[in-house]
Amino acid sequence: MLYGVDESETQLQRLDRLYSVLVQVNQATVLSPTRDALFHKVCWILVEYGDLLMAWIGWGNEKAGLLEPVARWGDEADYLNTVLIAIDDRPEGRGPSGTAYRTARPCVSNDLLNDPSTLPWRHEARARGYRASAVFPLKCGQRVCGTLNVYSKETGFFQDREVALLLSVAQDLSFALDHFERLEAQGRAQAHLERYSAIVESTGDAVVTCTSDGLVMDWNASAARMFGYAAEEMVGQPVSRLTDQEHRQEQGELLARVTAGEVVRALETVRLRKDGSLLAVALTLAPLMGRDPGRPGISRVTGISAIYRDISRRKQAEAAAHREYAFSEAMTDSMPGILYFYNDAGEMLRWNRSFSTISGYSDAEIRAMHPAEFFRSADREQVQARIREVFEQGESSVEADFVAKDGTATPYFFTGRRLLFDGRPCLVGVGIDISRRKAAEAELEAHAALLQATSRRLMEVQENERRGLARELHDTIGQELTALSLNLTLIGQSLPAPLQESLGHRLEDSQKLLEDTMQHLRHIMVELRPPGLDELGLFAALREHARRVAQRSGCGLVVKGEEPVPRLGPDAAIAFFRIAQEALNNCVKHAQATTLEIHCRQQDGIFRLDIADNGRGFSTATRAARTGLHGMGMTTMRERAEAIGATLTIRSEPGHGTRITVALPHAGTTGPAQET
Repeated sequence: MLYGVDESETQLQRLDRLYSVLVQVNQATVLSPTRDALFHKVCWILVEYGDLLMAWIGWGNEKAGLLEPVARWGDEADYLNTVLIAIDDRPEGRGPSGTAYRTARPCVSNDLLNDPSTLPWRHEARARGYRASAVFPLKCGQRVCGTLNVYSKETGFFQDREVALLLSVAQDLSFALDHFERLEAQGRAQAHLERYSAIVESTGDAVVTCTSDGLVMDWNASAARMFGYAAEEMVGQPVSRLTDQEHRQEQGELLARVTAGEVVRALETVRLRKDGSLLAVALTLAPLMGRDPGRPGISRVTGISAIYRDISRRKQAEAAAHREYAFSEAMTDSMPGILYFYNDAGEMLRWNRSFSTISGYSDAEIRAMHPAEFFRSADREQVQARIREVFEQGESSVEADFVAKDGTATPYFFTGRRLLFDGRPCLVGVGIDISRRKAAEAELEAHAALLQATSRRLMEVQENERRGLARELHDTIGQELTALSLNLTLIGQSLPAPLQESLGHRLEDSQKLLEDTMQHLRHIMVELRPPGLDELGLFAALREHARRVAQRSGCGLVVKGEEPVPRLGPDAAIAFFRIAQEALNNCVKHAQATTLEIHCRQQDGIFRLDIADNGRGFSTATRAARTGLHGMGMTTMRERAEAIGATLTIRSEPGHGTRITVALPHAGTTGPAQET
């Protein structure tokens, strides 16, 4: 190529600068302590002394398929942060950098703005004034590991001589990379040896090397601690000093096997310490191979490597665990109940001896059975539902008959809890024989039924006595008092006028006293037997009684609802009335209520009586509430309800009043509500 005078001078200056760059790069390869320091130094030299706009070194990331910048200079506008440069054959990898990396040859583009291969980066290059580029592969040994990339502001900057000089720079870098790699390899080898030595000395295992005939060559610090011999006491001595008389034959056999090339791994045995005590160890023996002087290229066993691991604590722990297991087994088998343990597939894993004894099945039969097979078919659905509940919610319990192999069924109370065993959900549970409790419950129920019947009979007798007494008071004393009142009236009319004036006020007082007595008698008869209960029904009797209570107490009383259809039987009607009567008495005496509501309603075959007040209330959790110490009223109400087969519920809180509900199954329909 021919140049004008000015162009020749310009090129000479350019070449002169690049020669200077080459010299400084050579110096940098000698003086730079690390690869990264060299890379940064070279990029700086190329820009500052080579009249280049920017220089960078990329390192190939084969896994990502990218060329990643590891050093740069002159990239003030962050060109490399805005572009993606690939090393594979995609569009971003077909530019100068990717091509040089893949082909291992320099790649020059003297017209970046018109070169088709630079299209993906053209806009960014134009913005930064890049007009020409040259890329040179960097090698580690025979493989390309990176690229040297330089940019110029002049189109056509990189001619043959410039390229040759820059190629020399890249070759110097490649030579330096080989040197650094050798140093790194040597450093890794030395570090490996140092690490190995440190590991051998710091490990808790005793590491010993011997000649092929069993003489100790190396003895680490752990060996000294483990066996009590210092290194100078053991080096050159037979390793058999560590073997007691009982294990001498075993020691000889082991040495023979290892010298024959076999590896013995983690053999559990014992060895003799300097103080004469025996130590449990896990012994690993391996042959040390070396060259056979008489046969080039052939290796032979030249020594033995022995590693002793102290397992005395593990052995002690195993012995303790074995004792604990034996104790646990004894405890489990001595339990009066049955213990069972199975996984979420229903596979029986463990059970105690009582389980086998009570069930009558052998261990092999139990292992093959599903837990639900130990129950009657009628109970299995409930039992399986409780099993699912354990695995879903964590715990559950159930009462069911446990069926033995001979068909004997015994009532048991079973509990189960979920736990993880070997990473799998399992159920552990206990079964307790409740046959005695069931018998006691049956006997208690029989006594309760007898007491209920007795209570019902006593209440019937009491009501009959009250009814008879009320009738007797009405038919005898009431009639006699009425006759006495009539006689007083006749006597007063028959007296002469003078006597009427003198005795009239006494006759009037007597008549008034007699009327008060008759009124008290009527109140007593009402209390003994509510009027209208038999003729008009419960609802009418409650309204009348509430009216009288309201008159006496001043409390606001409301009676709502309807008469049950059909009417309640006499026993049920009087029981409901007496409960309401007692509740009203308690309200007036104790509750300090200002309003009280009685509601009779019938729905879905159940007749309900609700009595609610706005009084001071009480805590139903107190002993007084539980045992009826507010007087015998609550106990009496509950007994009356139970006597007719009804349920009585009391809900109350301090400061929030009290509600009493009596519910009795009753075949009837809902009628129209009334209110008083």
